Amino acid sequence: MKWLPIILVLVMPAAHGDSLSLCHGMPSSALQANDSSILASYLQPNGTVSFLKLTQQPATNGCSSRNVDLKREHILWAGFAPKITSDMSVVGLQGQVVSGVFKPGEVIPQELPGKGSAPKSVRMPKQKTSIFSTIPDRSAWFWSPSVWMETSQKIFEARGQYKLGRVFITVPIRNGLVVSPDELRAFLSQAHADGLQVWAVMGDPRAALEEEKNRFVSAAAALEDFNYNGTKAERLDGLQLDIEVYLLPGFWLDQAAWLSRYSSVINSISQAAPDVELDLVLPFWMSPESPDVLSMLEEVLPNITRLTVMDYRTDPDQIEYFATIFLDWGAEHGKQVTIAIETLPMPIEDRRYYQQAESGELVMLTMGGYNLLFLLDKPGASSEGIKAFRYSHQRQIDGTEISFFRRQGDLSGLLDKLEGRLKPWVSFSGMAIHGLDQR
Repeated sequence: MKWLPIILVLVMPAAHGDSLSLCHGMPSSALQANDSSILASYLQPNGTVSFLKLTQQPATNGCSSRNVDLKREHILWAGFAPKITSDMSVVGLQGQVVSGVFKPGEVIPQELPGKGSAPKSVRMPKQKTSIFSTIPDRSAWFWSPSVWMETSQKIFEARGQYKLGRVFITVPIRNGLVVSPDELRAFLSQAHADGLQVWAVMGDPRAALEEEKNRFVSAAAALEDFNYNGTKAERLDGLQLDIEVYLLPGFWLDQAAWLSRYSSVINSISQAAPDVELDLVLPFWMSPESPDVLSMLEEVLPNITRLTVMDYRTDPDQIEYFATIFLDWGAEHGKQVTIAIETLPMPIEDRRYYQQAESGELVMLTMGGYNLLFLLDKPGASSEGIKAFRYSHQRQIDGTEISFFRRQGDLSGLLDKLEGRLKPWVSFSGMAIHGLDQR
């Protein structure tokens, strides 16, 4: 899971330049692959791009520029940092070392509660009378269509081992039609006879882009047609939307606008498939306690049946704490909520911390209302309008705070424990396991 999904570009040495330009509202064609002057870029919700470039002469045509004491050949990386404010004295960069060079992939403004320091949940269920006829069950994803097409026994074996009541599968669609409909109907009939619900899942951050929206709307309509032409036993039970819009470069620079586009896509999908139940996937940090997220949820409320929360932590106290925020929302609005955990291996990354100093390898300046970070190959000095940070220390991030990939033997007992904790919430519809299909 990414904290700050923004475009981060590694730049190579080039000619000297001392005019920094910030250009907004440009067509995507303005991003030329061979334009070495562009340091970083991001998408706008309206489909245009904005970018940061360093040149010898100020850029024109919709760009604002300022002279800076930065030379291109000394810049290793540059990026927008919307969550970094001028009063912060410590900045973290997380990434991997490739061929001896540190390549940042995330900007870390602050630590979430660490393992062992999880906030203790003091929440009590707001509603004690059951509002659902179903009992909590377990779910899992099987992303590759080849699993249900060719090796469906793996799904049924996982059902028995983990007591699954629902699976999410990818259904290939081509030219507005479900691919291999007869094979899918046969699998659905077998699954339903075994008491297993089957939901289609589709997701791509690009669904929030205007040029991609129709493709997802058309896919939903194809699933609606597929269900209409089948018997009850041959129908999909619903459609899960795993549209991780926050992975789009620029999301954090205009979250409210991107979430508005996100809700528009969800509502359009619902209109194209009005008889298909929708399950919306959200990460645990995209909380209903955020005004922007709450506004998005209110916009899609009539068109979704349930939420699945990617509660990707490994401390049970943290899982419960974040889950109950969504469970309260679900109980209040009559929506079922599934809490998901991760079991896939995570890449090992370095998190490097930089402390404010008179000079340092990381410098920040503000331009056009945006905070910009530059990682240099030699220390830069603080000056008027430029804040410097010196490397302080680092720690390795191995994914054990996010995923249970090293504790899979404890999984069944852990699920039992979490289900016991969350069962009092009437909106709780069970746990979901991500990664079973890749074991």
